[in-house]
Amino acid sequence: MRKRVAELVDCIAASNSRAGVEFAFRRFCHSVDVDLFAYVIGGPSDADVVSTYPFEWRRQYVDGRLSRFDPVVTKAIRERNPFNWSTDTFRFPSKDEARLIQQASEFGIRAGISIPIDLPFGTFAMLTLAKDKPPLGIDLVGHTGSMALALFLARQVLLKEQEGQGSILSTNLTPRQIQCLRWASLGKSAKETAYILGISEEAVSFHRKNARHRLHAKSTSEAVRLACDAGLLT
Repeated sequence: MRKRVAELVDCIAASNSRAGVEFAFRRFCHSVDVDLFAYVIGGPSDADVVSTYPFEWRRQYVDGRLSRFDPVVTKAIRERNPFNWSTDTFRFPSKDEARLIQQASEFGIRAGISIPIDLPFGTFAMLTLAKDKPPLGIDLVGHTGSMALALFLARQVLLKEQEGQGSILSTNLTPRQIQCLRWASLGKSAKETAYILGISEEAVSFHRKNARHRLHAKSTSEAVRLACDAGLLT
């Protein structure tokens, strides 16, 4: 495992694009016999996702704002330590949590390990490796520092690429429109996004509407999909 984690760090460190980060995580998943991964970044003014979860599940997750009921997200926010989980480990889930667990299992997300870390300026990152049945068989004891480095480096790569695309982004969406769509992609409502960004709910709705107009989208979820496909949320 030490060699595999070291190779992950090296692969991300050598990357200079979102595609390179995704390749590094895909390669690591293959080396540990895991089917899926989700690398999530969240914070007061930032949000991003690199994931191989099925598209339909990601769409349902965003449209239903399911992050509110995700027990993995809840535990990651509460505890900044790696943890294993499966559909059987969430004891006494609420009705909404139980529904989410069942929905995720239908897409082959039944067990996993999540590694959350703190990033500067109130931002956090989390890598989740998931597969269709337990046990996962991944032992990261003794490797949490290296995994945290990999997650941090991945964020730096995404930031540099985003900065390099600044002039291109400005011709498509404004920075505020991008922020509002990023939080929408993580399932945040207009009210929740307004609280996070420190602006009014009406302002969030205004920016979402203008983003939809610029992307020729009929809904916010469609705008999120189009923006993601165009690389505007990276």
